[in-house]
Amino acid sequence: MPDQRPLSREHWPSPSEDLLIEAAIGDDRAVTRAWSAWSDLNDLDDIGPGSFMVLPAVYANLRRLGFDGPNMDRIRGVYKQTWVRNNLLLAAALDSQRLLAKAGIEQVVFKGLALVAAGSADLGSRLMFDVDSVVREEDFAPALDQLRDHGWVDQHRAEAFPSSLHGHVTAVSLVSPRGQDIDVHRRTMGVSESAGEHDELFDRARATELRGSSFRILDPIDLLLSTCYHARKGDPQARARWVVDLHGLLGTVPDLDWEPVHERAVRRGALAPVRDVLTVAETRYSLGVPQPVLEEMWGVDLPNREVSEYRAACRRSSTGLTWAAYQLWKGHRAAHKGGREGAPRGYAAALTQYYQWRLRAARRRDIPPAAFRELRRKRSKV
Repeated sequence: MPDQRPLSREHWPSPSEDLLIEAAIGDDRAVTRAWSAWSDLNDLDDIGPGSFMVLPAVYANLRRLGFDGPNMDRIRGVYKQTWVRNNLLLAAALDSQRLLAKAGIEQVVFKGLALVAAGSADLGSRLMFDVDSVVREEDFAPALDQLRDHGWVDQHRAEAFPSSLHGHVTAVSLVSPRGQDIDVHRRTMGVSESAGEHDELFDRARATELRGSSFRILDPIDLLLSTCYHARKGDPQARARWVVDLHGLLGTVPDLDWEPVHERAVRRGALAPVRDVLTVAETRYSLGVPQPVLEEMWGVDLPNREVSEYRAACRRSSTGLTWAAYQLWKGHRAAHKGGREGAPRGYAAALTQYYQWRLRAARRRDIPPAAFRELRRKRSKV
């Protein structure tokens, strides 16, 4: 049997977060015990982002059991706040769908809102700060233009994200007129994803309904792969939440056809993160991943470059200027490898253009002092 130790040891749930995960998804006898143990060891006023993201799911599970113990009033407030925010995000997703449909552009929702629509969580138990939607490659620029024409603005600044950099990125973040964030993607799992596989996502997507409104989400296997991939981005907010997401998703599809999982992960260049996540999901949390599926995945020898890039992604934060530089480099290399028409040329020029846009630098020589101010501003918030 192949060795099934994860390729990356970083960015997995901590022992403290494991207690919260147990409180969110454990059986009836373990839930209250795990929550009481966590409450004895931690202060709600001083918890990390990974733990905070799981609190609404913990409350939903404790409420289901009729539990009325320590800190319930406070985490009830987190749950209610999540419910309100997610209803506003749902409205923003429907607004973007309506506007894009007028332009003949198809939108498919994935990640958090798709998981809720699939039935793996309710609107109050799955904390999220934005909506993630994906459009076809050829519709990416027109979709951004359509939304901007109707009052949506770029998240980081008023000036639109440069269209010449579209080939370097997987998504552009916009803000609706009502203040909700939406990430419009041209890829769901990284810039190296092939155009052919990307188009197949739309053929497999399925219609669903949430609070009386219809929209399309990824099919269960693509949603599973996306959940695994984004669990390993190095984002502290996602470090524990993915376990709850995966538990809920697998619970909604008990008869999931596991056969295509390995093939699709390989085709989309995501075998390393998917394999690691599914391995940990089964060995640490017993989420029901079939052992033959894991054995098939671990029977594949990945190229050293793919392993190195995966480990680097696990170490990096998903925000900040250095992360942007890394993502732009991956997009630059993928564009040239794929030979796409109009593929961006010159990584240094692209990075300079991005930094000028992000830092509001009028000239190239203004970038270093602007970057220093940005770093100082972020450190002052710590």
